[in-house]
Amino acid sequence: MEDSLCSNTFINDLDFNVRKKLLKYCEWTELAEKKIISNPNQVIEHIYFPSGALISVMLQQKEDKALELGLIGEEGLLGIEPILGVYKSPFDATVHTQGLALKISTLHLLKLMDSHQNLKTRLFLYVAVLNNQLAQAAICNRFHLVDQRLAKLLLMLQNRLHSSKFMITQDLLAVMLGVRRVGVTKAASLFQKQNIVHYSRGRIEILNVIALEKIACSCYAIDKSTYQSIMHF
Repeated sequence: MEDSLCSNTFINDLDFNVRKKLLKYCEWTELAEKKIISNPNQVIEHIYFPSGALISVMLQQKEDKALELGLIGEEGLLGIEPILGVYKSPFDATVHTQGLALKISTLHLLKLMDSHQNLKTRLFLYVAVLNNQLAQAAICNRFHLVDQRLAKLLLMLQNRLHSSKFMITQDLLAVMLGVRRVGVTKAASLFQKQNIVHYSRGRIEILNVIALEKIACSCYAIDKSTYQSIMHF
């Protein structure tokens, strides 16, 4: 298949020959908003490389209690567990923003990984990135304020969607942050009063990126630098 439409950074950073062989076994798939890709203990049959879509990875402890662990967009892939010899997903993975993704069977990816060192190295580096981000998320959720974490989340959404405008409800933001809706409402209202964002009926527009970056906790910059330093060492 042609890779001219692929905007996934992980795939595009592979050696040319490896990328060509990987794409041979990939197929395009449209991921609809709110589509559930995997549940805990579900066998991972396919690996997804978002190329426009945005996937939310969450840990659900109770039926009404969940916490987002990360967002996977064009920078990476969903389904790293088989790379480590684990074939069941430990998390919920749901499409946050509809769009395209490249899908490859787990079997084909593992075969390619075993025969191509460049792909194997890049996959293990990405696992290292996710491990660092999960550790950082634990610190963030424990020690940082709601307004700091909300600012970080909005910046992450903007980076992965390549747009300063996107649709998201305060209820969903609260779920993603693992806090009560009232906390998100208070922080979002403050951002709006300061002309940092404009919020109306589930539509958010970031008006002042620099101001939002100043509010965001240090985790935002750390996550970005972690990806760069590990994947582009």
